[in-house]
Amino acid sequence: MGVTLYLLNKKGFISLSKIVEHKVYKSILDQVIIAKDKGNKEDYYNEIEKLAKEHSIRVYDRTENIKVESDYSIAIGWRWLINLNSSKLFVIHDSLLPKYRGFSPLVNMLINKEDYIGATMIFASKGMDEGDIIFQKKVKIDYPIKISKAIDLIADIYGELIEDLFRKLLSKNVLPSFKQNHSESSYSIWRDSSDYYIDWTLSADSIKRFIDSVGYPYEGARTKLKNEKNILIIFDAEVIENYTFELIHCGKIFKIEENKPFVVCGKDLLKITSFKDENGLEYKFNKLRTRLV
Repeated sequence: MGVTLYLLNKKGFISLSKIVEHKVYKSILDQVIIAKDKGNKEDYYNEIEKLAKEHSIRVYDRTENIKVESDYSIAIGWRWLINLNSSKLFVIHDSLLPKYRGFSPLVNMLINKEDYIGATMIFASKGMDEGDIIFQKKVKIDYPIKISKAIDLIADIYGELIEDLFRKLLSKNVLPSFKQNHSESSYSIWRDSSDYYIDWTLSADSIKRFIDSVGYPYEGARTKLKNEKNILIIFDAEVIENYTFELIHCGKIFKIEENKPFVVCGKDLLKITSFKDENGLEYKFNKLRTRLV
């Protein structure tokens, strides 16, 4: 019996770390396949490669011509199609399936202020994340929470799921599984650079949560200054309540304190406490009559 791992980002690194802690788990690991994650500032490519080599595990980049003859393959954080002839493929998905099938589920769960985040191990399927569920784990979260913290929590869950799977495979017992309730399914759409821009018509609380959800290691929430070429990247903000405006002009700066603008939102104000321009330079607000779009 052998296993091939397809690993990406921190979740892949934590999963491999859990496997190499157990001599018996490592003994059935045939090889590791890794890839660069351009949209993630912490893709853990080098860390995964280093860890695999330290434990004498064969490691390949996905661009190489790799032959997979393992009995089982496991995709962790993987974004690309995997074509296998005989190896049984398991996939771990960043949501509590059947909810949030598809792309960027963790980011979208935080934006939607879900009470729980989690991960699901399934058998690979032709349909999008429709395979039978093998294991599923979740953790309750409190807001505000940064995406980096949520990734840490999810990565730990991945490690637990991997240990559960290896334990079952070595026991040679039939894997437990059950079909998804497709009537309860929902889908998470892909995100691109346009989706990092703030919608100032939303409530300050929603915008604060959006900023936290798309921050490091991702590109960060952005806004433009009307009539200027400058783009600001917003790292942190604070909701300011109890301001009543006779007419709401979303995106207008109400006041500035120590170069920290208070921006009118669909509900309440948002005080931008940490930001830079897109080149990583400090930006100075020189005038009050500024609109963010």
